[in-house]
Amino acid sequence: MKISDGNWLIQPGLNLIQPVQVYEVEQQGNEMVVYAAPRDVRERAWQLDTPLFTLRFFSPQEGIIGVRMEHFQGALDNGPHYPLNVQKDVHVEIENTAGFAELKSGSLSVRVTKGEFWALDFLRDGLRITGSQLKNNGYVQDSKTQRNYMFERLDLGVGEPSTASASALPPWCATARR
Repeated sequence: MKISDGNWLIQPGLNLIQPVQVYEVEQQGNEMVVYAAPRDVRERAWQLDTPLFTLRFFSPQEGIIGVRMEHFQGALDNGPHYPLNVQKDVHVEIENTAGFAELKSGSLSVRVTKGEFWALDFLRDGLRITGSQLKNNGYVQDSKTQRNYMFERLDLGVGEPSTASASALPPWCATARR
């Protein structure tokens, strides 16, 4: 889905809601669950009438991190559903400090920055490999088609390959494999 009009503006008819700030982080078993708000929620009065995003970070296998971002859970389930090859006893480390929350699996980790601005980083052996910053992910409402979408834009450099994500795509998606 193309969100911008090509000039860094949002296309007419689209309404975007984007995570701006981490509200709360929980550990649920081997998952790190992050609740993120689309506006500043440091004061209790600012929390009224505020939607939340739920981000679940997990490790289906060692050295792999899964991400599930949800908004309006419990609504109509349209799918699609893909089975994951999940191993039962994957060792993960979850660290939740005042400045960030991090889930580690093998040499790979995902870190969510707490504080004033949203930041999501993926690291290998402590070095950042990609991530997304403020306004790079969220929920889109299309008033023309009456459909809703979730989006994520990882920051990759020009010409930087994303072979790990492209290799996981099905064979019919040939354009992403080039």
